[in-house]
Amino acid sequence: MITSLSELEDTLSYLQATGFPPTALFAPSPAMTKTFGHYPFLSHLAANAFAYLGSPSEPCISEIGGCLFAILPFREYHLALGPFPNRAIEEENMTDLAERLALDEKEKRAVSDFLHSTPHLSLNWFLSSIGLLRFLLTGEKESVVSYFSATQPKLERQIGESYSAQILKEENIIHATYGLEQRLLHYVEEGDIEGLKALINEIARSSPIPEGKVAGDFLRQSKNIFIAFVAIIGKIGAINGGLEIEETYRLIDIYTQECEKAQNVDAVNKLRYSALLDFTNRVKNKRQPQNYSPSVSQAIHYIKSHLNEPLQVEDVIAETGQSRSAFMAKFKKETGFTLWQFVVESRLQEAKTLLSYTDMPLVEIASFFYFSSQSHFQNLFKKRFGETPLQCRNNTRKIN
Repeated sequence: MITSLSELEDTLSYLQATGFPPTALFAPSPAMTKTFGHYPFLSHLAANAFAYLGSPSEPCISEIGGCLFAILPFREYHLALGPFPNRAIEEENMTDLAERLALDEKEKRAVSDFLHSTPHLSLNWFLSSIGLLRFLLTGEKESVVSYFSATQPKLERQIGESYSAQILKEENIIHATYGLEQRLLHYVEEGDIEGLKALINEIARSSPIPEGKVAGDFLRQSKNIFIAFVAIIGKIGAINGGLEIEETYRLIDIYTQECEKAQNVDAVNKLRYSALLDFTNRVKNKRQPQNYSPSVSQAIHYIKSHLNEPLQVEDVIAETGQSRSAFMAKFKKETGFTLWQFVVESRLQEAKTLLSYTDMPLVEIASFFYFSSQSHFQNLFKKRFGETPLQCRNNTRKIN
């Protein structure tokens, strides 16, 4: 817990280096204003926000011109956090902010430039930042949800009104993707690769389909839509088509991580196409008839659900509850593989799919499937498929 002014200043300086919201410290007597954050406009902005919101005895959060500001009392001091853009900031928001906080034209432009360059972060992040600072100041832990709901009904109303206004302003935006999503889900669930490709070609030849605004910049917009999209395709289309739940969730995680690495919108769009083909292909392969006994099917399910874990033959046999020698012979007879050969084969097939549909580096794929090294993975892959992993990736891209 912070016990002195110097500790408080050191803590605020450190937090600024971690991406913490701009913060100003005020003391009434002797009069003092100190800002933390390298923004020339911040001192005047924070002082005016503090004057506008008053000197509350309890933490206070308010929205001014589409931006959130928080005032936290601490002994004889007050801390002002903000501005935090609660949504996409437009000219009318800046005009409102400037009028209410008495900003001149130069300061207004500086604040506008700052807000438009600020990464799009969630309201929960801002509230969590307040909670962290409160904990450092007082040692008290408070839930973001309870803090927001119980002590800030006025803010809830303000934010609700703001978002309602934003929705009304965008009422001309038609969310026209539902019908398309249903068609895509149908092809994924049926494992219909040819139907899917025909639909994708149809989409490519048609006018762009409008999508709702879910972020403040184009790249974040594309990523947010992709993350929701891959979850729907997996959890509804693929699982309903017969894909294993664990396999589906693992794929959703992989594609989400690949999406976050994307540096431009085009890369996200390509990943969307790859994810569609991948899920659909897996459902298609899953639908091929396989006449395995219950215990062998149980073992195969266990193996495929644990490919990216340090799997051992003994783990698989223990899952079936059968004797080692009898089950090993039974598994080899029905599948044509020993248990360990099947584990390696399954990992290589999964690796081949990731090579085909993602840009995940070879070293990450090797590590993900617990091959002892990248070179060991490459040797096994070439022996199995007659080409190196890199050749496989390049050849698959040419086909797709």
